[in-house]
Amino acid sequence: MEPSTEKNLGLIETAKSLANTPWCEQYERMISGMLNNTCKHNTQDLIHKFRYDPLAPELMQSRYRARKLMSKYNAPIPDGISFDDLTQQREDLLRQLLGQVGKGTFIEPPLMVDYGCNTKIGDGFYANFKYAVSTPLLSLFADP
Repeated sequence: MEPSTEKNLGLIETAKSLANTPWCEQYERMISGMLNNTCKHNTQDLIHKFRYDPLAPELMQSRYRARKLMSKYNAPIPDGISFDDLTQQREDLLRQLLGQVGKGTFIEPPLMVDYGCNTKIGDGFYANFKYAVSTPLLSLFADP
């Protein structure tokens, strides 16, 4: 699939319903599927305006925020915490990290995401160990 040369207004509209997004020009380009500035893909043919900058301060801050929340989510289970309390604590962290989290979502650690805010999960979602979403595009997981 070829990279996009323009913003995808439909995807941008979808992303407006997500939480924790780093709204900026570069975010809109990123979720639209435009190349990033570090790609070596026909560089003579691509004009800078058709790319997004992954080093934009807003995107770097968003990735940093995701790393901090993942660190908390993936931390060892504290002694003395009940399963219900741990489940609630992790669900709260997922809601801070991801764009949208449905009811009854359960993800076994470790969880790895690049931004997190681009991920929308429906009700009753379960993921086993080492779940990773490492794409700058929107990732939508529907209800079962």
